[in-house]
Amino acid sequence: TCVPLGGGSTLGGVSAPPPRQLRGHTAEVLSAEAVPEASCLVTGAADHSLCWWDLPEHGAATLPGQHFRLRQRVVAAHAPLALRWCHAARLLFSGGSDGAVIPWRLRDGDGAVIADAPLAGGHKAAVTCLAMLKAPYDDLLCSTSLDKTARLWDTSCKPPRCCHGARPFPGPRDAKLAH
Repeated sequence: TCVPLGGGSTLGGVSAPPPRQLRGHTAEVLSAEAVPEASCLVTGAADHSLCWWDLPEHGAATLPGQHFRLRQRVVAAHAPLALRWCHAARLLFSGGSDGAVIPWRLRDGDGAVIADAPLAGGHKAAVTCLAMLKAPYDDLLCSTSLDKTARLWDTSCKPPRCCHGARPFPGPRDAKLAH
């Protein structure tokens, strides 16, 4: 499966170049997230893979023959439906079809991708979205799920953990969402 990167359109009779494609997954691409600190783009697919793509030098992606290079392809325990980079913890989180939230880290030195254990207290159904909260709660990751719950994860803990009143927060930590 390819991830198209723009182009291939016509505006005012002028054709844009065809889209560039990232080849690395064998099934539908479900999610993507930029990781600026690592100069890469991460994509997740239904084949349970995450592909880490090196970003070309700024502006180089528009030059003929320049492309994103596949840095590493890793297989996850789940199909990653949602991805979110946490700048403060320097972790990528994947939310999966199995309800798990998994942190991924870049190993110092060679930049290899390593999956940590799924976070305890995951969802009972597929994770549909991951989002980082804004200051002053910018160390909290919110996950939502088809099990009709939203959970907050404290990413400042090692390993990150589900919050259950550990610090003041205006509202419930793990609440049923209304239809």
